[in-house]
Amino acid sequence: MKLEITKTPMPTREELFEVLKAEFSEKYKVKLIGIGPGKGILLRKSGLAAVGIYIRGNGKMNIFGRFGYLWIQALLGGLILMLIAYPKWKKMEKEAYAFLKSKYA
Repeated sequence: MKLEITKTPMPTREELFEVLKAEFSEKYKVKLIGIGPGKGILLRKSGLAAVGIYIRGNGKMNIFGRFGYLWIQALLGGLILMLIAYPKWKKMEKEAYAFLKSKYA
């Protein structure tokens, strides 16, 4: 899911991390992830269910479901596992999107 940021200034990754931590830390583990330009924030519910949030320089945020741990995907990956995890991803995506939209769009 893509969210266009209309409020200025656009939050930094660290500012967004603090906002998400304050909102979701009771439900999810909130963690900074990545190196270089691919840095983002991970909201992790379990090894199968997580949401990655990435701020893009063009005034957009990308929000998408993913495995909570990449080693799970590498070890157990495949279509069946993704079909099991997909509903959990979508639910978390919608929750994060609704919060971020109310805050920044």
